[in-house]
Amino acid sequence: MSDYERLHIAYFYDLALPSQLAAPIQILQTCHAICRLGATATLYVNRIAAASVAECLAFYGLAPHPRLKIVPWYAAGPATQARIRQLLAAQSRDQALVLISRGEPGLDLFGRLPRKLPPGCGLIYEAHRLCFPEVAQRVRADLPPPLRAILGGWRTARTRAAEQHALRRADGILCLTNGVRAALEHTFGIQRPQLVLPSGTTLPTEAPPDDRSRDIDVLYAGKLERRKGVHDLIAALAHIAQARLWIVGGSPAEIAPFRRLAEDLGVDARITFTGFVPPAEVEPLYRRARVGVCPLPQGESAIADQYTSPLKVLAMMAHGSPIVATDVAPLREILDDTCAAFAAPNQPAQLAQAIQLLLGDRRQAQELAHNAWVRSREYSWERRATRLLEFAATLDGSRHNHASRAP
Repeated sequence: MSDYERLHIAYFYDLALPSQLAAPIQILQTCHAICRLGATATLYVNRIAAASVAECLAFYGLAPHPRLKIVPWYAAGPATQARIRQLLAAQSRDQALVLISRGEPGLDLFGRLPRKLPPGCGLIYEAHRLCFPEVAQRVRADLPPPLRAILGGWRTARTRAAEQHALRRADGILCLTNGVRAALEHTFGIQRPQLVLPSGTTLPTEAPPDDRSRDIDVLYAGKLERRKGVHDLIAALAHIAQARLWIVGGSPAEIAPFRRLAEDLGVDARITFTGFVPPAEVEPLYRRARVGVCPLPQGESAIADQYTSPLKVLAMMAHGSPIVATDVAPLREILDDTCAAFAAPNQPAQLAQAIQLLLGDRRQAQELAHNAWVRSREYSWERRATRLLEFAATLDGSRHNHASRAP
């Protein structure tokens, strides 16, 4: 019998599945690994935008699991609260229920929970960033400036209060990085059990392929945004003779400005923009890459500066792609000089120099890749799920009235 058989993880995230976003990859892979370890997991989503749950899972390279359920669940307003009460009332007394959510959906969920929860019901808030500093940026740009300022301030204050409530109400807090944990402690001073739990990756059943079979010079996969440093990577290509770059991800509208940048720099003929590729089809590309790059800038966003735990970096490690990364705090939590070549952020010429180093010195590239591959075992989805379940099992679920207590 599994040590976790009595645990039922109920994960809430208000999003349609499948999705082109990265968050569902992490959530689904973690829930699936939780079930492989013997616990039960139910993922409550907005809707299933596929013909079946099996098709939805296949999009992420997963097969159905008897302990995993994906339930279209979210509803507007009071209906959500009614569904929460039904869920809690139906929970088996033979299982320990742990509710988990993150981000703005998590703040909303924690705000709708009944004041009194069943004995043994635990609450975990998963923090990937501070939510409240971002909401003012989403106010409609066409509103008059005074009204935008008033509305932005009101939304910021409301979200900050909801974030503080969720953190006080939680029995435990998962922090994606040490930067997230430091920001929460500095801003809210919350005294709750905390676990720094970075992203995970799928470990291939086979060892990384021989270097001679790698046919993509330089690979980037992920969102196409300035805060991801894609503009610096394209600029770096102008300093590298002959090498070809694959940029995987993005819609036509997201690709367009970066294609124009490539044209302006005269490197467009050496860049392949693939557009969006389903997650299950991205991982084989890492096995083809001679160099994989994570070019996070500094000063573009707090996420890049403090909070991110990039799935792409862990996938590169697991598939033996020699890695070039910018020297920013979140990447230093995962990588060191024994498993990656670093370049200063916001410096395309230095980024190019690091890429050229690994393209030219394949012995060093393979040594770094091997060390990263060994380290990737610490970041498997099973390892992430194990740490989460161990953390959940230690929490005192009887403390379900945190909302009225001081931190």
